[in-house]
Amino acid sequence: MNSTGFRSNDIYTFTYNILEFDWDDGTDNLVVTIHPRVWNPVKTCFEADDKRLGGKEPRFTLGSSNFKKVGPVPTASAEEAHVGGRDAEAEPNVELVPAEGVETSPGELAPMPPDAEGYELALLRFFRDLYESERLKILVELDALPVESNERMNQGLERRLFDWLVREGRLPDVNSMIDRLISEREERDV
Repeated sequence: MNSTGFRSNDIYTFTYNILEFDWDDGTDNLVVTIHPRVWNPVKTCFEADDKRLGGKEPRFTLGSSNFKKVGPVPTASAEEAHVGGRDAEAEPNVELVPAEGVETSPGELAPMPPDAEGYELALLRFFRDLYESERLKILVELDALPVESNERMNQGLERRLFDWLVREGRLPDVNSMIDRLISEREERDV
């Protein structure tokens, strides 16, 4: 749900949208229907908004190769699941391939996230548990970002620099700095 204030003739009209996701089996596409709602000050409640967003129930079909229905995952028989003395369910064989059409620059595909033990948890902690200034401190101190850099920082760039550090084998350093910065902050707050 999205809530926004809409300005019209110096009177604020409060609105929000309910997004409904569906699948169109006929075209094999994702469909998004937007249900706009608007505040009615007379009735003191939100109601359907037939004036904004193109009508009563604007429906959009997202035709993309990234939105395709996948059939049921085939299950392996008990004999097939037990391969080489290991249970196949315990360690699935997953092949990572770059998404089609995702380019960082002409002709260059975006790199896949590093395949390092503990990567996902470190990435989560980096963005969830640290302030922006703490993330920047890690990137500068671990030489991912030069001190004199004047490049505009955003989470996309932070993520690319984080991934670069992991590919360079610096994940233990990143984890150590995350722990240290959180500990220092907790000590200051006490």
